[in-house]
Amino acid sequence: MFAIFISLCVVDYLGIDLGSQYYKLALSTSNGQVNVFTNPVSNSVIHPSAIALKFIKPHDPPFKPDDFSDIEVRTSRHALQIIKRNNSLGYEYLPLLIRKNRTDFNTSSIARPEELTPLLLYRAFMSVPQFKQVAISLAPYTTRSQYKSIADAAQMIGANIAALVDDITSVSLLYSSIRVSRFIRQPKHVLFVDVGASATVAFSATFEYSKEPTEHALINQTSYDFTEKVSGIAFANTLANKTNISHRKAMKAMIRTSGEGKEDYFIDEMHYLTEFLRDLVDVASKVRPIDEVQIIGGASTYKFVANTIKAATNHTIRRDFNANEAVAMGATAAAMIMAEESAFLPAFFMKKPSMSVNVTFGEQTKVYCTRGVNCTNFLEFDYDEEKCDFISLVADEKDIAKGSNPVLTKLKINQTIPNNCTVRFYLQEPDSIIQEAQYCDKTEGTCLPLELVSYDDETDTGLAYIFMKNFMLSAQKRGTLDEIEKLLNKLSNYITKLDNSRVEATYPATDEMKETVQKYQTMKEEGKLATMSVVETNEAYQVLKTVASDLHLKIE
Repeated sequence: MFAIFISLCVVDYLGIDLGSQYYKLALSTSNGQVNVFTNPVSNSVIHPSAIALKFIKPHDPPFKPDDFSDIEVRTSRHALQIIKRNNSLGYEYLPLLIRKNRTDFNTSSIARPEELTPLLLYRAFMSVPQFKQVAISLAPYTTRSQYKSIADAAQMIGANIAALVDDITSVSLLYSSIRVSRFIRQPKHVLFVDVGASATVAFSATFEYSKEPTEHALINQTSYDFTEKVSGIAFANTLANKTNISHRKAMKAMIRTSGEGKEDYFIDEMHYLTEFLRDLVDVASKVRPIDEVQIIGGASTYKFVANTIKAATNHTIRRDFNANEAVAMGATAAAMIMAEESAFLPAFFMKKPSMSVNVTFGEQTKVYCTRGVNCTNFLEFDYDEEKCDFISLVADEKDIAKGSNPVLTKLKINQTIPNNCTVRFYLQEPDSIIQEAQYCDKTEGTCLPLELVSYDDETDTGLAYIFMKNFMLSAQKRGTLDEIEKLLNKLSNYITKLDNSRVEATYPATDEMKETVQKYQTMKEEGKLATMSVVETNEAYQVLKTVASDLHLKIE
């Protein structure tokens, strides 16, 4: 834990929608409601998920604590200005690249995306009032390693995580919280279409109201799918390719015009979106007809997108939620509902797995989860000493985003067991977590615990920790230098006062004290204090603090 958030105002919950292009924040209120956070400087509710490093003096990675004295961290719009001039200094779409092997937009060599994620969250969290807990909402196709990287990043900066939820959960709980009147008399089947920066996510769910045993909403997910072929970034790429301009100029043009007059460039994307939604509606309608269509996401504000959704679903489009605010507000509501500290109606959510996942043990493979259907919480395999060392949980590649690793987790048996055995795995559905493992004698039927060790690659987490630790040490140094200057001013004024006084002081300054103060005062005037290392800075502060204490000066 590296940081403490300080503010006069304290809220219980912060929700963050960590989008590929923008992140959005929402805060709980004292009466159990949720408000979206507007940055008072930019007067905006959307904040670019960009980060860059500005170098006062050149340094090569990996950066040491003292290197950060010459490095300025810039985020959001300030980062975009740097990246526009030199895209090797940062990332325009940081969340898009976390734990992914992709070359587009991965332009920087100064640090990995995972190393800079804690800094982006640090700046985001420092912009809001102090909060007790944070709920983070991510895309439903996010893998376990991607979730873990973001959770680790939040914990590195001292944030207490209330919930890690996907956007399906956030939006569903927001709807059940503030649209109870829609389904209080009869169930409602709602299709949600989120056209975001890097993908379109669509899902449907039924909403029912019940008074037994206590008032609550019952949410039952009926369908889900996503595509990266239709998104804000995809539109910008198509426009850039067809008009021979840069991606950045194309994105600006789309945002500035809201896509007006550019519809003809996206005929293929709209055809794909039409088929995509029709297939989803067909699946959902097997449960019951769709009653309502809600659209959210920044790219859903393009008129040609909304018109396509309307035609494909054969429904009037509703916009009950601000396109950019819904997920962040839903994340906050989710955390409050889970903690039973919300003014909203409690909800029970029957959720479907968003990925098909197989478990591989040696040469054997069995189905763990089938997307949109269910998962099993128990699998049993025959044990073969020569072939059964590792257990892997592997996602279907069509269910994860471009560049993601389909191996969700990998474990190794960490003990010797007899050959005449079966091995049982008890899983935490629908997560990619093995809660318990046993090996069982085929003849006697007795089972004993089986020890597993993780073989997941933790390199990125380790590098992120070191990067953030060195950054915080540098920040601490800057704070210590400020304290040194305050001490020097106080000590210099006190010693000057003593030298000009004819009355003997109760606590006189010795020659050694005067020499010490003069030494650091000279270093300050010559600009040498700032060049001290972190260790030297801390030593200087302790020396001056001791002098002040011996002179009985009050240290704030």
